[in-house]
Amino acid sequence: MEDLTGLFDSLLKLMVSFPTTIFHVFASPDKVVGMEPNTLVSPPGATLVVSFIIWYLSHSMETKIKYALDLPYAPSKTFVIRVFVVVTFVLLVQYLVLLIPSVVPVPPVDPVQTVKALSYPVSVSMAIYGLVYLIYILFPIGSKPHGMTAQERLNGVFRKIRKEWGTKRIVAEENAGSFALLAGILVYIYALYNILRVLFNLSFHKTIFPTIVLLITSLLLMVLFSYIVFERLDGLVDKLKSQKEAMPNKGNSGEEHHMQDTPDG
Repeated sequence: MEDLTGLFDSLLKLMVSFPTTIFHVFASPDKVVGMEPNTLVSPPGATLVVSFIIWYLSHSMETKIKYALDLPYAPSKTFVIRVFVVVTFVLLVQYLVLLIPSVVPVPPVDPVQTVKALSYPVSVSMAIYGLVYLIYILFPIGSKPHGMTAQERLNGVFRKIRKEWGTKRIVAEENAGSFALLAGILVYIYALYNILRVLFNLSFHKTIFPTIVLLITSLLLMVLFSYIVFERLDGLVDKLKSQKEAMPNKGNSGEEHHMQDTPDG
């Protein structure tokens, strides 16, 4: 009974500390990764897990919508696992980049604490992405069923191609994805800037360079992993499936080989 009570207490504390942590990453990053963190700040691992759950809810909603209406591109649960692996690897590479003397004046000493601190911008980005997507799906303001999506309005070439191909789409769902992606990217940049500034005690101007370096590194890694993990790996799996055959019979294969070696007549 005590273990169950402790579990509920931990969950209640996490429910209260999670939104507080997200707020502090924006407004007071020193209370998250500073010398004296706030008592209501949730641990980085727990924050990442909760944010991942929020993102997964939006992903599940997107998948249900597209499967129900037989629209293209409905990612599987394997996609979600791969995303988590990619995020973890990107955090490790970001730490290695920060070890370069020209990136930050004082390289990080503790790899675990540094990676934990770098996970907060990822958590904030995933949480905001999921929340924006879910809220917009519930309240699709400005999305008319027979109108154009935000991307179609901004990109004339994209709009022309879709019109020629007659691609099926849901305006509200596509707008939700576009707005969520934009919000996620913007808050990640700002949160990463805040965390780096406090973590390495940098001035406002000196934080810009390491922020840009980590953003470029993360973008290149995600493009590389998108090709290797999501395209190359799937192609390899399909190729191996096509090579699936039963083990040949030893006797028959030997007899066939002997017949091939025997000259005619």
